Amino acid sequence: MQPGNWDAEWVTGCWLTALPNWLDCADVPRGDTVLSGLRVLVTRTPERAGDLVAGLRDRGAEPVLAPMHQAAAVAGQEARDLSQLVRTVADADAREWLVFTSVNTVRALQAVVEGADGGSPDSSRHDQALDLGEHLAQAVAGGLQIAAVGAATARAARNAGLPVHLVPPPEQSSAAGLVNVWPHAAEVNQPTATGPAVVYLPQSAWARATLRDGLEAKGWRVETAVAYRMVDFPAASPLTEVTSTGSVAVWDPHRAREELARGTVDAVVATAPSLLWALFASTDGKPPAPAVTVEPMACAVMGEPTLNAAQELGLKAVAATVPDTAGLLDALEHAVKENRA
Repeated sequence: MQPGNWDAEWVTGCWLTALPNWLDCADVPRGDTVLSGLRVLVTRTPERAGDLVAGLRDRGAEPVLAPMHQAAAVAGQEARDLSQLVRTVADADAREWLVFTSVNTVRALQAVVEGADGGSPDSSRHDQALDLGEHLAQAVAGGLQIAAVGAATARAARNAGLPVHLVPPPEQSSAAGLVNVWPHAAEVNQPTATGPAVVYLPQSAWARATLRDGLEAKGWRVETAVAYRMVDFPAASPLTEVTSTGSVAVWDPHRAREELARGTVDAVVATAPSLLWALFASTDGKPPAPAVTVEPMACAVMGEPTLNAAQELGLKAVAATVPDTAGLLDALEHAVKENRA
């Protein structure tokens, strides 16, 4: 089947293949919990949902995946611009920063490095691709600083072989939170330095200007590049290939909206505003009113922007106090209790 010809039946069925053993172990709940017996719609893509699916099952819930979007590699001029940014960062010095705003951004830069260096005839590693940390090792040794918007993104950067020098507190894991803890350029640069210090900011094509504008206001020159695009799931050229979702049901957007309208979904988990608007409204942006009308339901979200989107849609949402799986699960239990009150 050619990319672009996926139909709803294929999307729903093809992903229901061999279940990883670590998910099998989660089929037995730990006992009655607030989430026991609830059907929970998870808007994450399969490759990002494993821990959350296991946690929901452990608490007695029935998780269903309804990925709205998936990160896709850039092409054409955007790909050339991203490659140029990576080359420039590799020559960066102590007055420069590289910022990661998502796990997908780390993956996008790693893909660029693998495409440029992996398996080249002159490589001492022969058929092994360089990782991002090796590619930027000289710049890091020369003083390049690296920032991440939150704990998960910082972990992905470290797994790629990079140090992380700045992460906002867990309760401020957002672009605005990173701006809050970011130093003014004049505070960290020598008085003899000429020109503004530079921040390299690869990001989603959908990224808002919050981080760029905030850093520029603090005296930094910001160089941006589109690192990836969020497209309808499943993407033809995903940053990460999905091999299996185990026994977890996967609904396409049409099926997800139908089930929401029927009232067969008890709760929703979302980690980005765009996912909620795509699920309840449309993929073309925020309309005047939701396309799906449902009774108020429990909703757990990550981050203040997602919380705001949920509230605008009429969902009784609770934001995770810690931006990780455990935080989302605790927020969902809280939301369910509030919804029942």
